[in-house]
Amino acid sequence: ATLFLLPVVFKFPKAVMAELIEGTSGHTNYAPLSHGQTMSMGRHLQDQLRMLQQALADLGKGLGETNEAVADLKKNAGGANATISNLQEGLASTNTIAETLKNDYGRTKANVAKLQAGLEGTNGAVAGLIDGQKVNDTLMKKLQGEISDQADKQHE
Repeated sequence: ATLFLLPVVFKFPKAVMAELIEGTSGHTNYAPLSHGQTMSMGRHLQDQLRMLQQALADLGKGLGETNEAVADLKKNAGGANATISNLQEGLASTNTIAETLKNDYGRTKANVAKLQAGLEGTNGAVAGLIDGQKVNDTLMKKLQGEISDQADKQHE
């Protein structure tokens, strides 16, 4: 009968494993590790490598997502820049129209002032004509009365 010896695997707690790797466990530096200790340390280091690789993969994925988000932002910023440019052109056009309207208003105001002055002069002239008409009406009535009196005298 063949006797098979199963290797005894001794699992070190993580804190002890870290001390072994750092060299602060109190073991003598010249004492070799057992096969089980060496295998346990290898598994521990392999686990750490896998965690680092996973963290690196997660970082790469996050970087890719960030790059996509930045590309989207750049694309949206380009659209916003075009919109801003259109708004600036519209504002310049509106400013030109407003300046034209301001100039037109100034000319119209001056023309209205001339018209008002002319209207005041016309009002004065009309008032003079009305007064003259009243005088003429009075004279006409007087003349009609005199003519009537003359006609009566001639018929008598």
